[in-house]
Amino acid sequence: MFTTDGRKLSYLDHGGPGRPLLAPHGHYNEASVFAPLAAALAPRWRVIALDQRGHGESDRARGYERDGHVADVAAFQRHLGGRPRTVPGPQKALGADHWADWASVSCPTLLVRGTRSDELSAEHARDMVARRAGGARLVELPAGHCVRLDAPSRLAAEVTAFLSGDGSESRNGNGTRS
Repeated sequence: MFTTDGRKLSYLDHGGPGRPLLAPHGHYNEASVFAPLAAALAPRWRVIALDQRGHGESDRARGYERDGHVADVAAFQRHLGGRPRTVPGPQKALGADHWADWASVSCPTLLVRGTRSDELSAEHARDMVARRAGGARLVELPAGHCVRLDAPSRLAAEVTAFLSGDGSESRNGNGTRS
């Protein structure tokens, strides 16, 4: 645990000698949801998952707006003493107020979408990638919205390829290499 803004935030460090990866979870989840991915990425990568405000063992907060979550992640990275790479976490559909943030991301980004997701449409995901002008790559896997639960081994393979720099090939609609 660590403290920021007077609140305790919990995290789960899966350990190991690998490069650190910060894994943010979505609503109604907690840090432990990344245990299967952490096991698949070890020992090359060390997955560290934050229990976001009001989730898992972390304290509740006065607010749950986007800016608060961003501030928590920044504080967490400072607590860890550096800037670990971030594993793509759950992505909610972006509203107009977040498009500028999405477009301003400068690091390579892997956007993973379940083909049966009722939260992130294919059209919206493709629009997200198009707005990044080559800075993001979309992989669609045969899964619902919770790809990490529906296709854990496929997700681990895609994340591993992406982090290794081996995932730059174009892919067709079902997530297989073209």
